[in-house]
Amino acid sequence: MALLIAVCLTLSGCGGPSKVTKENADKIKKDMNEAEVKAILGEPNIKQDVMGMKQMVWKEGNKTITVQFMNDKVVQSMATGF
Repeated sequence: MALLIAVCLTLSGCGGPSKVTKENADKIKKDMNEAEVKAILGEPNIKQDVMGMKQMVWKEGNKTITVQFMNDKVVQSMATGF
């Protein structure tokens, strides 16, 4: 059992450095498409439709990057916790 726990803890640290950074948030610009944003931030933690817009959220700890898309283009992005 201890070996299993050690392996799980080791593997959880292998995801590489976080992409939820202020530097990456600053790279997100209006009119970028979803693929361009995902190339910078990776897959979002949350995807939802809000009043005809797609909203994606990347979160790590208290750091959050929220991007809203309309017609596959960024219309707004916001970073908090940095």
